[in-house]
Order: sequence, then C-alpha cells, then structure tokens
Amino acid sequence: MTSVSSASDSGVLYIAVLLAHVVIGFLGFAANLFTLLKADAFVRKPKDRSVSTYFDGRTNLPSRIIALVPVFGILVALLGHQGADFKAAWFQAAVVIWLVLSIGCYLLVWPLEGAIAASLEGRVGASDPLKVRVRRANLFGYVMVVGYGVAFYLMLFKP
Repeated sequence: MTSVSSASDSGVLYIAVLLAHVVIGFLGFAANLFTLLKADAFVRKPKDRSVSTYFDGRTNLPSRIIALVPVFGILVALLGHQGADFKAAWFQAAVVIWLVLSIGCYLLVWPLEGAIAASLEGRVGASDPLKVRVRRANLFGYVMVVGYGVAFYLMLFKP
C-alpha cells in the first residue's frame, strides 16, 4: 500500500517533470525560431549589431535543448504510468512531428549559425547561396510553428 506522503511526492515529481518537458519543448523551438528571425535580419541588414552579436560563432545551446524533449516525455509517461500511450496514434503522430522538426532544425537551422558567423567575420561574403539557405530555413520556420502547435495539441488533448 502506498503512503499518502509517497503518493504526493510522486505527484509533485510528475508535475515537475511534465513542466520541464513542456518548457524545454517550448523554449527549444522558440530559440530555433528566434535564430531564423535573426537569420532573416542578416539577409535584410547584415551590418546590424544585433545580428553580429547573435551570430558570434558560438553554438546556440538553447536551440539544442529540443533533444531533451523525448527524454522528459518518457519520464512523464513512466511517472504517470502511461506506458499504454506509446501505442496510441496521437502519441506516435506527436513523436513523428517532433522528429521531423528536430531533423529540420539539424539540417536547416543549426548550420546557418556557423555560415552566417563566417560571413560576418568576412571569411565568406553574404552570398546569394547563403541568402537562399536562409529563405529556405525561414520557410521551414513556418512548418516548425505549425508542427509544434499540432504536436502540443496532440499531447495535451490526446484525441
């Protein structure tokens, strides 16, 4: 038999992990979207100080935290005894959406950081191919916003 204390402790832990899962997902995708907004600013105003400050050659760690979303998602399922959810269509759809969005960030958004930083340092000019990459990544940004909204809806309402 479970004591009231341990039941409430596990409930608090469940809520904390659930909140971490949601916040990490939101902040990670928001950071990637912000990178795309700054990349668009680079195309429009490459000499803008905020652009050069943002693309300083360092890795944008907040955008990479989306990799932790499934880790906390699995913990949420285990703590909430929701293992059966893994077989549900809404869950699998949300995981596929997360996977597609993460791969898109890996292939389209994250490489822009280094390319723009190199361009700003003068090693590579603000070339037309780089501008095309930025535009392509910005189109992905729209997909990312819609995809994140759909995945969030699926996880929240479990249709």
